[in-house]
Parts: sequence; C-alpha cells; structure tokens
Amino acid sequence: MALILPYAKALRDQRHDVRVCIDAKAAEKLGRAGLDHVPGPGITMDELVEAFAGAEGLSEDERDEITIPWVFVELAARKALPTLRDTIRAWQPDLIIREACEFAALVASEEAPCAACTDRDPALR
Repeated sequence: MALILPYAKALRDQRHDVRVCIDAKAAEKLGRAGLDHVPGPGITMDELVEAFAGAEGLSEDERDEITIPWVFVELAARKALPTLRDTIRAWQPDLIIREACEFAALVASEEAPCAACTDRDPALR
C-alpha cells in the first residue's frame, strides 16, 4: 500500500474520486490519509502458516520459490479478485493504479474497460 498512497493522495488532491481496495487492516491508515477504503479480504495467520508448512529446512531461495507464488498468486489474488471485480463493476473508474506485484488487480484491470498501470509506470513519475 505504501507504494500506492502517494498517487492516491495526489489524485485526491486534484479532486479525483479515489478508492483503495485492500484488507481491513489498512482502514485506519487510509482514513487518516482522507482516502476511501474498499475492504478486501486479508490473509489470515493460519493461511500463512499453511503456506509455509513443509518449507522448514529449505534455503531462503528455495522457500521463496515455493511460498511466494502460493501466497501472492494462489491465496491473496484468488481471495481479492471477486471484491475487485465487484468494486470496478459498481464504481466504473477511469484509471486503475495497482502495485506491480498485486496479481488480483492485474487480472481485474485487464478485464476492466478503463486505463490501468502499475505503481512502477514511468508515466506516473
């Protein structure tokens, strides 16, 4: 979320309607920033423990090779995608800015009838 906040604040300051879809843990921080929060599902500690089960004894690189795709693609993206799709369908944004490693937003923005870019897009600089 830290990568998206500067863009969200800048667009809000230019009087654009900005919404940030992220798990409920971010609600307070977004509220302090004056941004609308669309609560998305978060990953539970039990789900993280399950994702790392069996990775004991592996090197950090080996563990990352197994767990990162599972946590970010299988778990997080699949949980977040329905909320993102519903939000986009109801809100009909003109632009979606997503974090480069947020894969549910990648799928949802590809399906959306609007422009999309990542937080690493040179045009945002």
